[in-house]
Amino acid sequence: MKKVLLLITIVTLTIVTAVNLPARDTDASSLCPSNMDPSSRECLDYLRAKLAEANKQQSALSKKLADEQYQQLSLQEKINYITQQVAETERVINTLHMEIAAQDVEINLLAKEIQAKEDQLSILKQEINILKEVVNQRVTESYKYSYVGFLELIMDVKNIDTVLRKTKYLIETREKDKSSLESYGKRTEELEQEEILLAKERAELQIKRNDIEVEKTRLVEEKNSLAAQKAERERLLAESQRRGREILAQLDTYRTMQSSFDNAIMEYIAAHGDKMANYGWVTKGTWIGTVKEGSSACSTGTHLHFSIDTIGSSAWDGCGKVNTFAGHLVKSTDYWWMSASGWKYFYITSGSMRVPLGGTVILTGDGSTHSARGSCTAPRYAIDITSTLWTNIPVYAAMDGNLRKGVDSCGDQYAVIDNPNTGLRTAYFHMKR
Repeated sequence: MKKVLLLITIVTLTIVTAVNLPARDTDASSLCPSNMDPSSRECLDYLRAKLAEANKQQSALSKKLADEQYQQLSLQEKINYITQQVAETERVINTLHMEIAAQDVEINLLAKEIQAKEDQLSILKQEINILKEVVNQRVTESYKYSYVGFLELIMDVKNIDTVLRKTKYLIETREKDKSSLESYGKRTEELEQEEILLAKERAELQIKRNDIEVEKTRLVEEKNSLAAQKAERERLLAESQRRGREILAQLDTYRTMQSSFDNAIMEYIAAHGDKMANYGWVTKGTWIGTVKEGSSACSTGTHLHFSIDTIGSSAWDGCGKVNTFAGHLVKSTDYWWMSASGWKYFYITSGSMRVPLGGTVILTGDGSTHSARGSCTAPRYAIDITSTLWTNIPVYAAMDGNLRKGVDSCGDQYAVIDNPNTGLRTAYFHMKR
């Protein structure tokens, strides 16, 4: 938004600069073709045509500039939105990254627990194997003594006591071995079940971690896509800003041209004022008079009261029942100045009709400032306009039609142009007599 406001400020400064350009060599002899008499009506019509062309180009460029400004505003809003999305995505990615790290720690702890269980199982199995070997040896000894006959025991009196002790020992140790083997077996089963549960938990945790990793990868891709979209819109914004600067330069050129042609026309009017059209059929752009300077009983300050009506719609010309800005004239988005009350002096450019004043035209009052009176009922679309020429402001026919002039009750001259082909009537008030 700041960039758009900056562009509008630049436009305003450019317009003010163009309006206040120093006087140049802009007489008719320097701007009309060499084969034209600078004092001829042909030269005046040429200057008016060139002025109309400059106004038309200026209006088109103003529209292009407004379009570029709107596009820049839209692009900047999209860039800001994408920037927020990228920041949010980065935040989620960082959160997932920390979650993955936590999962890794938990997986590593489970891996250590599983390894500890495996180590315990390994040791326990070694102990079982050793115990089995001992048991086997004892079983062998048991069998050995179990086959000694009664006669052999009597004959070998010396060994009877030893045999009895060994036999008793083997019986006792067999019971102990049996109990130990049962205990080891049970513990082995418990450790194996614990190992299975830990492995299952680890597998589930690994799946969860992998899912988070997949989501993180997706978000990284989404972030990269958003970054690419942002870069593309920044490129488009830069191009639009470049076009805006070019349009501003072109506007400056046409406004300078407009000022030059206006000055030349003013010089022509000063030298050949008797050639002003006073009645009869006139074409759009014909010079029909000059704005009265200062205030009168019917006006405040130097301005032209301009209105569009339909022929025969009112007994009093100047009601303004047809909307001036419904394509006939254009109220620009930029303005010359804003008063303390907030009123904006918007620039007025040509639409289907020609701007009825020379120079850079600004709006000083619209329909809201004109109350209903007499046969003029609300709504009223008449407008008040003035020019930054400030003095000797020429008034031009906004459209083709039959011209007639008169004097209003305040003693000011007015002009009315009727076009029977279109059914429209334009009225011009507060002109010099």
